Amino acid sequence: MNKLIGILLLGFLNFVSYAQVGIYTEDDIALQSQYLSSELAKYQLNPEEQKKALNTAIEDDRSNHAAYYQLARLELNNENYKSALTYIEKAIGLQSSNKWYYLLAADICQLQLDFKGANGFITKALKLEPKNTALKYRVSNNYLKNGNPNLAIKTLEEIEQQVGFNEKTSYLMLDILNENKQFEESISVLKKLTNIYPKDVNHLNNLANQYILLGQQQEAATIREKILSIDPDNVEANIAQLQETNTETSEESQYLFAIKPLISNKSIPFDDKIKELIPYVEQIDVNDKESTDALRAISETLVANYPDEAKAHAIKGDIMYITGESEAALKSYNKTLSLNDRVYSVWAQKLEVLYTLSDYEELQSFAEKTIDYYPNQYDAYYWHQVSSILLNKIKDTALYEEEVTFMIGNNQLMKNKSIVVNSLKALKENKAKEAYSQISELDTEYIKSDPFIAEIFGDILAANNQTDEALKYWKISKNIGNNSIRVNEKMQ
Repeated sequence: MNKLIGILLLGFLNFVSYAQVGIYTEDDIALQSQYLSSELAKYQLNPEEQKKALNTAIEDDRSNHAAYYQLARLELNNENYKSALTYIEKAIGLQSSNKWYYLLAADICQLQLDFKGANGFITKALKLEPKNTALKYRVSNNYLKNGNPNLAIKTLEEIEQQVGFNEKTSYLMLDILNENKQFEESISVLKKLTNIYPKDVNHLNNLANQYILLGQQQEAATIREKILSIDPDNVEANIAQLQETNTETSEESQYLFAIKPLISNKSIPFDDKIKELIPYVEQIDVNDKESTDALRAISETLVANYPDEAKAHAIKGDIMYITGESEAALKSYNKTLSLNDRVYSVWAQKLEVLYTLSDYEELQSFAEKTIDYYPNQYDAYYWHQVSSILLNKIKDTALYEEEVTFMIGNNQLMKNKSIVVNSLKALKENKAKEAYSQISELDTEYIKSDPFIAEIFGDILAANNQTDEALKYWKISKNIGNNSIRVNEKMQ
């Protein structure tokens, strides 16, 4: 800020030093001084001082349109729209040949949702620059916002006459035509686009969709065939064909089968493929066999094409784990860690898989290794304690007691898991009532949100001869993602 002020001062001093005697009067210098004061105030973020300096400049010279313009901007920044409009209209009255004055007035009107008033000022600016298409686009948009779609279209047609048929103008027209359900007119615009750009599949897909809106399925199918002759891997066209031939499958599975060729296409960046897949992996419906089959097939394609990419193996591991293939998931996570062991989420997933597989020896060992690598991650300590209890190595739960106590602090989620550990320990020591008393401190909704805690709660209920309730929680555990053989056996 000081540098800016210094530049302003230097500029003003140069103005004074180079001024020839008799050319600038004292009044001229005074006006320059007032303007400089307002600029200094602006850079110092002092709007009151800036306003005061500008008003002084106007008092000294009522024809100072630049000062009125600056006052209008100042009031606009303060959201005093009425005052801002008054000042800019004074500036326009003093100098009607300045485009920027009209555009500021238009901005003020638009902020007050006065689109008709805004267009009045923009039209005047256009008289100064009749070939300025950016201003004409703005006029069209204001007509649309003011509820005049026909005038908006007419303005776009004027632009088209001026600069020729182009994609930007065409799609703005299409938006207006479709909004007003003028689908036949939209077809005409899209046909022009596809004639000019015959190999642009985006335009062709839009034309096919437009035919669908009109119920002209055959015309749409013809366009889809043309798209696939140009781009056999086109997702939208492939999905459309799948929907026509297989109406019973879900939209997700249709999409996933359609993008499978894209996954194989090495010209598409690997990370783009991963970003496309992640939402579907996170929301897998394990009851949708077509979707899970498609995701498994895609994951196999990924690792085949990118055998040295850790992310490919990690996403395959996630898909296999969620869909109940825990052994395959473990292999994928092991491969991931051999390629890149710097992502904690993969370590965390492997810990869960080992618990799902009831491999408590490996779970304890891997939890210790995880603690070495990530000493600040509580879940590693949690799984170490759980595995130690299940292995009847109760003394091992005290190995990291100091670290665990320090980490838990006031963290409620960690406190909850600590209660689970103590309850499990009591259960293992044949203190079923004590285990039930401890775990009952937890909110039932919390218990139902974690598949493994729900299973442990079921175990404690069973030990307390509450068989029906135990079965209920084992089922909950299975339904929310516990794929272990262990929980299935308990339900039999």
